[in-house]
Amino acid sequence: MRARDRRARAGGSPSEPSDSPSSSVAPTTAPPVSAYARAQRAAAARGFVLTRQEARAAGVPGSTLTNRLRASDWAPRHRGEWLPRGAPPDVLRDAASLVALLPGGPLVTGALALWLWGLRSQPPARPSLVVPAPTKVRRDLPARIHRTRQFDRLAVHQRSGLPVVVSSRAFADHAAEVPDADTLVRELARATAMRRAILDEVEVALGQRNRFPGRRRLAEALDHLRGTLSHSEVERRGRALARAVDARFTCAPHPVIDPRRGVPLAEVDTALVELRYAVEIDGPPHLLPEVAERDRARDRRLAQLGWRVDRWLWHEVDDEPDRVRSELARAVTERERWSQG
Repeated sequence: MRARDRRARAGGSPSEPSDSPSSSVAPTTAPPVSAYARAQRAAAARGFVLTRQEARAAGVPGSTLTNRLRASDWAPRHRGEWLPRGAPPDVLRDAASLVALLPGGPLVTGALALWLWGLRSQPPARPSLVVPAPTKVRRDLPARIHRTRQFDRLAVHQRSGLPVVVSSRAFADHAAEVPDADTLVRELARATAMRRAILDEVEVALGQRNRFPGRRRLAEALDHLRGTLSHSEVERRGRALARAVDARFTCAPHPVIDPRRGVPLAEVDTALVELRYAVEIDGPPHLLPEVAERDRARDRRLAQLGWRVDRWLWHEVDDEPDRVRSELARAVTERERWSQG
C-alpha cells in the first residue's frame, strides 16, 4: 500500500509530510498561531509586550514574536518592550514593564512612589526606580534610575501591584530630581498636610545616610520648614513691592493693637494702617498644617477688628513680582472704596 493511501485511511491529510526518514519535505518550525495569540493576549492585558518573557511563557521563539509584532499594530518602545501603536502615556505601565525588564529587581521610588503613597496629588510623567549598585542600565530608558549599595535593606511594600519603597526613602531620592530646595519645600509641606509624621520620618532617613545625591537640598528644605533659616530678606523684598505700589505701606513690621485691651494682637510684615490693610510674606513654615491653622485663626481675629490680611508665599514674591504688585494695587483700590463707605 502506498504511503499516501495509508495516511488517508488513518484520517491524516494527504498534504502532510511523511514521517519516514526518506521524506524530502522538511518539518515546519513555525509555532502554532495559538501560541502567538496567547502571548499577545497576555501582553495586551497589561498594555505592553515583553518579548522574551512572553515568548517563553507562550512557547513562541522571541525572534518569531518580534517579526510578527513588527507586521502588526505594535511598535517597539525600547529593548524588550512593545507598545500598541498610539498608546497614551501611562506611568504605571512604564514602571511595571521596567520592573519586569531590568536586572536586580528594581523598586519604585521618587515622585511615583510618593504618588502611590498618597503624598502627591498628581503622578509624574515618568517613573523613578532604585536598583542595586553597581547595576548597569541603558541611558535611554524612560525612567530616572537611582542606585544604592544598601538595596537589600530597603523596606518594600506593594502598591498598585508594584514594589514600592517607603515614603521617607522616596523623598530622599526625589530630592535629587527636583530643580531646587523651594520646590522640595512645597512638596514636603503638601505631604505633611496629608500625613503629619512625614517630616520626622524624612529627618530620620536623612540622618541614616551621610551621602546621596540631593542630600544637601533635602536638608535645606527641612531647615526651611522647621523655621531654622530666617526669611527676613524675603520679607524685606515683599515690603519693597508693597511700597512700590503705595508708599503708605510701613517699611517695618507693624504691631496691630487690640483696642479693648490695649495690647498687641499680632504683628504683620507690612501694613497700610489708615486702610486697615495688612500684607504677610509667608516663609516655608507657614505651609505646615499646624502653622497654617494658627495663621487662619489670627487672620480671623484681625478681621473682627476690621482688618483685611492678604498673604503671599516667599516664592511668589521672588518668582512672580509683577503679579504680586498687580494684586496689591487692586487690593489697595478695594480698601480705598471700603474706607469711603
